[in-house]
Amino acid sequence: MTATTQGTVTFRIWTYLQERHPPAKHIPLAVLLFLGVAGFARAVHGEATSLASVHSAIGIASVFALLLILRLMDEIKDRDLDLELFPERPLPAARIFESDIVFLLAATIAFYIAANIVAGPAIWSALLVLGYAFLMFVFFFVPEILRRRPILNLATHNPIFALIALYGFGVFAAEHGHGPLDLDWAMIGLYTVMVWMPFLGWEIARKLRPAGSHDPYDIYSPVLGRRGAIATVAFAQAIAVGIGIFLYIRLSLPDAYLAILLIAGFLCGGANLRFLMREVTLPKELGAAAEIFLAAILAAQIVGFALPAPGGLGS
Repeated sequence: MTATTQGTVTFRIWTYLQERHPPAKHIPLAVLLFLGVAGFARAVHGEATSLASVHSAIGIASVFALLLILRLMDEIKDRDLDLELFPERPLPAARIFESDIVFLLAATIAFYIAANIVAGPAIWSALLVLGYAFLMFVFFFVPEILRRRPILNLATHNPIFALIALYGFGVFAAEHGHGPLDLDWAMIGLYTVMVWMPFLGWEIARKLRPAGSHDPYDIYSPVLGRRGAIATVAFAQAIAVGIGIFLYIRLSLPDAYLAILLIAGFLCGGANLRFLMREVTLPKELGAAAEIFLAAILAAQIVGFALPAPGGLGS
């Protein structure tokens, strides 16, 4: 069955989203990511304003839009590779047209820019992230170099998740009338790294496969080695937990915050060890564990900074 038999553009796009970028998964991700940033920024900068605001709605919608923009850009720039390695995906399998992808990408970018114009000065941080996404789309103008060097490609592409977190601080600053010099950049930097590291670990973990599988999707083991790749995943996850523990102590956060961090770290550490020690590992087990770890770290931020605590933060 081809795209010509799939009905309207709307139907094709909706079917595509359910398969490649399900809203039921990515809307909660956008909520967790943005509200964690917004709550942390309020706590650190002494703002007691409600998270239920127009700026929060714009921020959540914009994070979702950014994640979708990245997905759509990847569909276009990787279309030839997907045709060779993943012919079952919607675009190579002709369940959606490339023109549909381009239309949705243009509409999402237009929505993203319009929403952030409404948010005032937040438009500048929004354009910064969008500009970086464009550089990723063109492989920073050196596609052949980056395609042949997966670690360099990872180092240039994965920081987009740190920029998305920083975008959230831009929305906070716009909402409260703060200039760049008013912000606590040391704490913002720590928080941004904590949020970014689970994305880095997940990006590597989801592409690792058991020894001898020869899966073309596994691009990191041949470069880092099986142990090196797992060590990189574990190190990134450990950084996130370590910074979280520091914030727990520094800001007197609820005990539930610490509990989530430690449980997530323990469970993910076990998955990493099993991947190393077992001869046969389910192909997606490690990636699933890293995804759960990512969700847990973001959920901890909601517990620590976005949920009201009787008597104030950390009581």
